[in-house]
Amino acid sequence: MKKLLFIALFVMGISTASAQFRVYDNDGNVVFEMESSRPAYIEFETPEKIDTVKYNGTIGDYVDLGLPSGTLWADHNIGASKPEECGDYYAWAEIETKDLYDWSTYFDSNEKGSVFYKYKYSSGIKDIEILEEDDVAFRTWGSEWIMPTYSHMVELTKQCYWELTESYRESGVIGYIVYKAKRDEDRGVFANRGETPLDGYNVDEDVHIFIPFAGRNRGSEGKNVGVEGFYWCSNLNSGFSLDAKSLLIGPNGGVSWLIDERYYGQTVRPIRKGQ
Repeated sequence: MKKLLFIALFVMGISTASAQFRVYDNDGNVVFEMESSRPAYIEFETPEKIDTVKYNGTIGDYVDLGLPSGTLWADHNIGASKPEECGDYYAWAEIETKDLYDWSTYFDSNEKGSVFYKYKYSSGIKDIEILEEDDVAFRTWGSEWIMPTYSHMVELTKQCYWELTESYRESGVIGYIVYKAKRDEDRGVFANRGETPLDGYNVDEDVHIFIPFAGRNRGSEGKNVGVEGFYWCSNLNSGFSLDAKSLLIGPNGGVSWLIDERYYGQTVRPIRKGQ
């Protein structure tokens, strides 16, 4: 709820007396100034506070992969405590985990996924993104983090070097090591199963993030854990309210773009807000 703060400045004494009122920012700069011989009422409006929700794991560290946009990516998924952990699974625009992932438990639809209430396309709307109040990164890790957009995901695939590993740092977890590219010709290169990795990259020395094949949840159980990875973007499918966009990673074909029904439980890899 928005709160209003009222400050009254009353001038005592004769009617010709006057007083000055100044408001300073944190750096000592005057951001508002007035002089009045009458009572002055100044109204301030504070932004609505969005509370955080409980989550598993730890808040990640950010990693600078040298992307043109300056985007900083988290080093692990929401619900995880280290890169090789899958973390938790969330339906699109939901901020808590649950035991059953289907339309009957989805917050923004009827039980059949045929009617939508909050996030829906209508005439003249071209693209819809998650609001902060429904952004699981913002609501769990805090205001410095948000879910990546489709554009952020595309940049990650085109500007980094992706190398498949069958066991990240001997953890037994399969996924992609996403390196900060050392050479322009390395950008957008994928070293998949059966292919020779590029020279000059070392997981213990070079800047990277790791994206595990975490699978996804449908119904009451996980699917394809260790086989594929599914990572939500913050965008609905263009023009269609039923689906949202996500990044699909697999061991043979690199990455592709999946349009998935919103009730599926997928993993989320946050980015730093404002990047």
